[in-house]
Amino acid sequence: MDTTQPNGKIFMQRLNYYWQSIAIYAVALVLYAVLKGTIQQGSLSVSVNDPLALLLLAFVIGSGIGLLFALYIRRSVIIGHDFITFRNRHIEKKLNINDITRIRLARERRDETGAYRIVSITTKLRRRPFRLRPAGFDNEKEMIMEILRLKKSLPLR
Repeated sequence: MDTTQPNGKIFMQRLNYYWQSIAIYAVALVLYAVLKGTIQQGSLSVSVNDPLALLLLAFVIGSGIGLLFALYIRRSVIIGHDFITFRNRHIEKKLNINDITRIRLARERRDETGAYRIVSITTKLRRRPFRLRPAGFDNEKEMIMEILRLKKSLPLR
């Protein structure tokens, strides 16, 4: 979800990965329980001490906790005409264009999850650059276009 506001465009963190992993692990757990369980007198009994069932249950619970944490934190990036803001529930870090020394977009890399780019933002304020992965946010193509627009408006040094 991206929203245009007078102070910039808001890009929210994607949570698709959490939903997909919960669904896949839950389906695997149910299928394993049906295949491994015993049916006696019309009822299904599953062994609670089965290590694979416990492992799948731990993955479902872990993914659920990760989703709840991501929903609680609510990470977002706001890109305006002359600033970029990294925001979550507790912290908001605003970088004005005068504080940014360089914006670098790495080439598109491919791995098992697909293609992605990493944006590195070097500032006067920190020794290490800020790193941003647009694929982790809604509407990544528009986000990359906004970052490129911001890069073009950087003062020459």
